[in-house]
Amino acid sequence: MAAGRACSRGSGGRCREKWGQPSGKERDEWQPGCVTWSYGKSKNVGLCEGTVSYVQLKAAASGADIDGKKVKLDKQSLEDALGAPAFVADDGWGVTNGTDALKVFVDDSGNLVSLDLFEDCCGV
Repeated sequence: MAAGRACSRGSGGRCREKWGQPSGKERDEWQPGCVTWSYGKSKNVGLCEGTVSYVQLKAAASGADIDGKKVKLDKQSLEDALGAPAFVADDGWGVTNGTDALKVFVDDSGNLVSLDLFEDCCGV
């Protein structure tokens, strides 16, 4: 997710530079100080106290740039691009690289919901 990575390394200002003004902003009901910026129907950026927490591509997105390659947002294409999962959960699966993680979220039927990039997700 090269575009997501360019936005996620730092503050929300970098997201605005890359993608312009968000089409919507919504406060996180579970985390005080956190907000989600929406960019159309296909992209969200989560910020906590001004720092990017995650970048999300929804299933409606045309695809993702993963390591410089355009990847369709479907199960087989994501499995081919990302390889074997590092972890599996009820709501999806993902891969890790150091403290960074890419997670494929799915619904109860196994349909793609989103692809999310979390950098330094544990604050370690």
